[in-house]
Amino acid sequence: MIVAGHRRRRAAVKAGLKTIQVTVAGDDAELDRMRAASENMIRQPMTQVEQWRVVARLREEKKVE
Repeated sequence: MIVAGHRRRRAAVKAGLKTIQVTVAGDDAELDRMRAASENMIRQPMTQVEQWRVVARLREEKKVE
């Protein structure tokens, strides 16, 4: 399953690349959500409100007070 890099994969396929370098990570749903959130923050400018919503959701899932 691709956690981060969907656009890069589509671009590589569209460019006709025969191989695509990937990083394989262990199965950790919490870490996957954090990776996806950080990828989105870097890829696309997010407002401070959007960033705080992501952080609040991650904290809620982790039950951090």
